[in-house]
Amino acid sequence: MIPLKLTQIGEATALILPEGVLQRLGVAVNDAVCLIEVPEGFVLAANDSKLAGQMEIGNAIMSEDRKVLKELE
Repeated sequence: MIPLKLTQIGEATALILPEGVLQRLGVAVNDAVCLIEVPEGFVLAANDSKLAGQMEIGNAIMSEDRKVLKELE
């Protein structure tokens, strides 16, 4: 686990990522990243247009079939 720090920048809150984390994600300053909600919490990933499309489809299916998915729990 890598502890991260939240800091105030004007009216926004920023998450400070150590250089090693940026390198492992394959991102740099001003790149976009995705915060993905999973049952265990959240996952931070490099922005991936293919993954973003898959997530949109998954969210649409979950919205449409909410009752069915609830029964599967």
